[in-house]
Formats: sequence, C-alpha cells, structure tokens
Amino acid sequence: MLLLSKLKRTANVLAIATLTTLISCADQTSNQAPLELTTRSASAMLQPFKQPSAHNKPLTWYHVMNDNMSKEIEANYLEAMADAGIGGTILFKIGLNIPKGKVTLKTIKAINLTKIDW
Repeated sequence: MLLLSKLKRTANVLAIATLTTLISCADQTSNQAPLELTTRSASAMLQPFKQPSAHNKPLTWYHVMNDNMSKEIEANYLEAMADAGIGGTILFKIGLNIPKGKVTLKTIKAINLTKIDW
C-alpha cells in the first residue's frame, strides 16, 4: 500500500512538472494565452485517433485453428475487424488437440483466403 501511495504521488508530481513546462514553453513561444494554445494542440493531437490513416490503425493477433480455414469464415472475420477499425492482423496457426483442417497456412491457397476485395 505504501508503494502504491508513493507511485501515485510521483505520478502527480510528474504531471504537474510536465504541465508547468508546457505552459512556460507556450508563454515563451507564442503571443497567445497558454490555455488557447493547449486547447488547439489537444484538438490537433486527438484528430489522428478519431480518424487514423490506414498506416496508423492498430493491428491484432489472429489465430487459425490448425489449418481450419474457409473463404466465407475468413471474409467474415476480416470484414468485422475492418469495421471495428483494425488495420491488419498478425496471423498465427495454433493446433494443439484441434482436428487438422484442409488448408495449410503459408500456402497460396491460404493467402488467397485472407485476401478481401473491399
């Protein structure tokens, strides 16, 4: 409990030091009030998070269960990920105690299953 209290206090001190530094820098580099500068900067910083470019969208792990793949299932999963804002996947095969499927991962057939025409 003591450690948690020290961590919270340290975080508060760091936050105050950071804000103080930002405000003092704003005072030196701009004729505008620090609050105005901070408001505009926050808005500008939030924009890429609200509408990220394709390059900045998050990736997720995607597990294929022992080569059990089909065009319909892969299309549904990948489209759902795209609708949720996911920009891509890191594809893995897991197969412990799972019946073997018909499509081997890392083959042309498997690659074609994961291609989606948007």
